[in-house]
Amino acid sequence: MDFAYLREEAKQGCMGQKLMAMVVEGANGRTYLAPTMEIEAIAESAKPNWKPETLLPDKALGFRVQEYGLLRWADLFTPRQLVASTTFSDLMAETREKIRQEAIAAGRPNEDKLLRDGGIGAMAYAEAVSIYLAFSIDKYLMYGNSLVPWDSKERRTIDAFQPTSAVNGLGLHRG
Repeated sequence: MDFAYLREEAKQGCMGQKLMAMVVEGANGRTYLAPTMEIEAIAESAKPNWKPETLLPDKALGFRVQEYGLLRWADLFTPRQLVASTTFSDLMAETREKIRQEAIAAGRPNEDKLLRDGGIGAMAYAEAVSIYLAFSIDKYLMYGNSLVPWDSKERRTIDAFQPTSAVNGLGLHRG
């Protein structure tokens, strides 16, 4: 099959995804198991309540997934990955408030002045810690999307948006 055929089939919605394996940690390290029908049903049952519907750029250097019908940011994630990422994001407000409360309990001034406004109290502290937590969500999104390639030599995933020395089949240029 040539790329033109594959791309056209993808644009027509004739391509999908399939859960290929489960990775489990055990006493002897990682084990790779074929998913059971029950596990597949659980994975397929995820229903995100929000999706990033923003369009991907029409043309981007090294990023040509649009040629496969992936036009929106949401198209880069499985429903299960969208549920996980939105859950992490939704928990940020709760976490920030918990950090603020604990900072007050630890003796930080209880002021509502934000970090960008020169705040040094509990709110500014909670905001600063939340920024670092947001970095971890960002990192998760780099590895927790449907385009992440598997490095069989390293036995791990590779950041889908990080240039490396190869080109994968979906048009993410690596190099």
